[in-house]
Amino acid sequence: MNSEILDRLPPQDLDAERAVIGSILLDPPHLDEVREIVRPEDFHADANRRLYSHFLQMRNGGTGTIDTTLLLDHLRQAGDLEAIGGESGGAAAYLAEVAHSVPYAANAAYYARIVRDKAESRRVIHTAAELLHDAYNGVPTATLRSRLESTIERIDAQGGIQYKRLSCAELDAGRYDLEYLIDRTLVAGQPCIVAGGKKCLKTSIILDMGISLAVGGFFLGKLKVNRACRVGIMTGESGLATIQETARRICRAAGYRLGDIGGLVFSEDLPQFGSRDHEDALRRFIMDDELEVLAIDPAYLCLPGADAGNLFTQGDLLRGMSKVCSDTGCTMILAHHTRKTKTDPFSPPELEDIAWAGFQEFARQWLLVGRREAYEPGTGEHRLWLSVGGSAGHTALWALDISEGTRESEGGRFWQVGLMHADEARAAVKDTREQSRKAKADADLDTDRRKIVEAVVKLPDGETKNGIRDRVGCGHRRFDIAFASLVDDGTLQPATVTRANNQKYEGWKLRNEQES
Repeated sequence: MNSEILDRLPPQDLDAERAVIGSILLDPPHLDEVREIVRPEDFHADANRRLYSHFLQMRNGGTGTIDTTLLLDHLRQAGDLEAIGGESGGAAAYLAEVAHSVPYAANAAYYARIVRDKAESRRVIHTAAELLHDAYNGVPTATLRSRLESTIERIDAQGGIQYKRLSCAELDAGRYDLEYLIDRTLVAGQPCIVAGGKKCLKTSIILDMGISLAVGGFFLGKLKVNRACRVGIMTGESGLATIQETARRICRAAGYRLGDIGGLVFSEDLPQFGSRDHEDALRRFIMDDELEVLAIDPAYLCLPGADAGNLFTQGDLLRGMSKVCSDTGCTMILAHHTRKTKTDPFSPPELEDIAWAGFQEFARQWLLVGRREAYEPGTGEHRLWLSVGGSAGHTALWALDISEGTRESEGGRFWQVGLMHADEARAAVKDTREQSRKAKADADLDTDRRKIVEAVVKLPDGETKNGIRDRVGCGHRRFDIAFASLVDDGTLQPATVTRANNQKYEGWKLRNEQES
C-alpha cells in the first residue's frame, strides 16, 4: 500500500450528515428511527457529531421537543457553541443552512444509513492501516489475525441491524394513525396490489387513480381523494401513445386538462426488482419528484419469471423495492394479473386469485378487478367487479361499469364510469332478469292466446278443451294459462259439443258478439 492511498481523504458524505441533522431539526420524531442506525462517532464532521450528540442528550433528558432555540441554549451551556459557529450568529446560521438543505425529511433513515456506511468504511481503513503497520514491525501473524477478526466482529456489532424495542407503555402512548389517501380504498404507506384478468382495464384504472390523487378529485368518479399528492406512474406495457390517449379521456371526463396537472409524472422505464442499481435509481426517482405514491405497471416485466412459484424468491424480490418506497415515505402500487383458471369466471375476484407466489403475502391492501359478464367485442362496454380490501380493515365490493365507446363512436372514444355497491348491482340484475322473464311470459301468453283463438275460430260449433289443446299443439301448462285467460276475459264461452254418436260434452267456442 503506497503513501498516496494512505494520505487520501477518508470516506465521508457531509451532505448526508447535514441531511440527518436537518431532518431532525425539521421533524424531531425522526430521531427515534435515526438513533437506531447511527451513533455520534459515525459523523465525520466535528460540528455534526456534536449536534447529533446534543440531540440524543435532549431526547434522553426528557425535554420532549427539539428546536433551534433550545438546541442553541443546550450548546451554550455545554460550551460547544463555538465549535458550531459561535455566538455571533454563526451557529444559528449553520443550523438554518442545514435545515434548508434537506430535500425530504422523511428520508432521514436513508441519510443515516449513508452516514453509517461511510463510518464503517473509515473503521475498516483505520484497522487495516494499524494492521499493516504492525505487520511491517514484526507482530506475529496469529496476533494480527485475531485482532482483524475481533475488529470485524466489533464493526458488525456496531453497524449491523439493531431491532427497535417498544415497551407496552410506549406502544400504548404512541400514535400510529392510518391516513386514507382515497376514502376507504387506499391507505398511505402500505404496499398495494391492483390485480385483474387479461384486458380488465387495470392500466386505465391505475391512470384514473393517479389523476384523481394528483388533483385531489374522485377516484372512478365516486371515491373521494382526501388530499392531493404527488404521483408517479411507471408503465412499460401499453406504450406512451395509449397512455396519453387514455389519460386525456379520463381527464376530459373529470373536467381537467392533462397538460395542466402538475403533480403527476410518467416513465416508460420499469425498475428491475432484485437489482441494487435499480433500487438506488428508483430511490432517486422518488426523491427527485418528492413522490408520495408510485404505481409500477406491470409487475411481471419487473420480475424474473423463472421462480414464479417460489414464495421465498418472490418475497425477497418484492421486499427490496418495497423497502425503497417505505424508506422514502412513498406508497407503492403494483399492477399484476390474476390466475386464468376459475370455476366461475364471472364471480367476484378474491385475494387467492392473484397469480404467482409471494404477491398475496406482499399485499397489505388490494384492488382486484374481474368481469361480471363476458365482454362483447366492438362495444366498449365493460361490466366489472372491483373488490377492495386491506389489512387496515377496509373492505368493499363494487360493481364497476366503464363505457369507453370505440374509435367509430361519434366524437371518438370517451370515459364514462359508474360505481355502485355489489348488492345494488345484484338487485338491479335481479330486477332486470325478473322484468325479462315477465316480458317473455307476456309475449308467450300473447302467442298462445292467438293460437287458441285461431284454432277455435275454425270450430264455430265449439270443441272440448282437450280437443282445442290437441289442435294448438303447445305444452299443457302454457295452454292452461292462455286458455284460462281467454275464459276469464270472456273471449271463450261455454258450448255443448255433440259427437257423431249423439254424446254431448262440455266444450268452448268463441263468444258470439250478437249474443253478448
